[in-house]
This record gives sequence, structure tokens and C-alpha cells, in this order.
Amino acid sequence: PLGSRPNEQPTSKWPKEVKPTVQMVLRDLAIYRHAADFLDSPIYIFGDDAKDYFVQFAIAEVDLPKLGIVFLAKPGELGDIQPNGDRLLFVSERRLGFGTHGASNTAQRFSEALLWMFRREMDAADEIPTEWVEHRAEAQAKSSQPCFRIGDKEVCPEMRLYSAYMYTDDALFIVVGVERALLALRTHRQLTKNINLLMAPPRKRTLGSWGTWLGIIIVASLGLVIIPKDKIIRASRVITATLGDGVPFHTYRSMSVSYTHLTLP
Repeated sequence: PLGSRPNEQPTSKWPKEVKPTVQMVLRDLAIYRHAADFLDSPIYIFGDDAKDYFVQFAIAEVDLPKLGIVFLAKPGELGDIQPNGDRLLFVSERRLGFGTHGASNTAQRFSEALLWMFRREMDAADEIPTEWVEHRAEAQAKSSQPCFRIGDKEVCPEMRLYSAYMYTDDALFIVVGVERALLALRTHRQLTKNINLLMAPPRKRTLGSWGTWLGIIIVASLGLVIIPKDKIIRASRVITATLGDGVPFHTYRSMSVSYTHLTLP
């Protein structure tokens, strides 16, 4: 599971944040494209997105005093409220906002918890074809992820016929087979409803033989990944500026985070 690793930074209480990459998705896609051919089944990809993800997390009461912001508003900045003089403003952040240290780390670990619950539901309900179990026996024997039990059922990770990832609030699912795809859709939808997670509008969702994830087009039926031209141009501009006169640190950091996941095998 992704989300976080043991804390390797003795000066920080935060565990190292780990996010999924396109390379991980392509590895799974290669296996499931083979599975689709082997089982003579279609392969589907669907994505979903949470709405205003960070602010759906409430700040613990013990931490509220740490998130009080005080600043001075100059005359006119508040319109007609205080036109003739300075005014001291107090803001109490009660939700996990953008820019809060640890926001992405916390959200990613929560996303991995959601995926853990999703996999538990899927593994308990899904029936894997016997021929695929036999076909993947050697891969499971060499895997670092051992089989485990859910009730009376044995589940082996290398024999799954679905994959699920979340990059913060951006979810992606790859599924082999029509009935299994319907099961995945119902499981994901029921899970988000049960925890009252606010989801983005339908236009942010994808479903079919191809879809987008992190701004990248993934054609599951053909095993292709397409990087849109505008994304390549933006990356090229920032890299050129960085190697030339340099860029502000926040731009460099944004580039490092935004384009690291584009690393392809």
C-alpha cells in the first residue's frame, strides 16, 4: 500500500508521503491487458474526483490554536467596513486548507485508507476465474505480498483483476470484465456515500475503454499513454526557464511535484 512509509526524517513527525506514479499504472495495465486477452474479456478504466478535498477534513480541536491567523487590513481593503483606518483581523482555520503543512500528506494517507476499504469489499465479493488463478500461481509465489483471508475466502493480490489508485483526490480504476467493472463501480459509489465524501461533478468523471488521470490520457484497450501537447509545452517552458535564468523556488517545487509522476518505464 502507498500513502506513507516509516518516518525516515528524525527532525519531523510526518512520515514520508508516497504517491502513485504513471509507471505503477502502466505496470498494472500491462498485466490486465494480458488478462483481458487470456480471459477473452473487455478491459475498462474509470476515474473519479473528490470535491474540495482538503477542506473536507476538520482540524482536530487540539490543533485549532495553531491555525489562528492574524493580519492587519489597510484602509479600503475591506470596502465600506473600515474605510478610514487599519483593522486587526483574526482568522481561525477550522478545516484543512491549501498551504497548511501536512495537508497533502494527511489527504494521501486518507485516500489510501479509502482504497484499503475498497479492496476489502472487492476482494470479498469478486470471484476470480480458475484459469487465471492457475496462470498467476507462479507470480503470486514470487510476490512480496502474501495471500490473506477475508472470512473463509483466501485472497491473493497477484490474482486480482482490478487495480485502484488515488493521487490525493484523483482516483483511477482499471478492471477486467463487464460484471467486475459493474461491481467496482457499485463498490466505489457505495463507499463514498457511506463516508459522506463530497464528489466532484459528473464532468470530472470518466468511464470506458480510455480515460484521463493527472491530465494524462490512458487508453486501456490499446495499452497506450498519451501526454497532451499542452502539458509537454508547459513542462518544457519551466525546464527551459529553470536551466536559464532560474525560477522562483515555488515554481521549481511545483514542477518537481507535477512532472515527477510522468516518468515512464
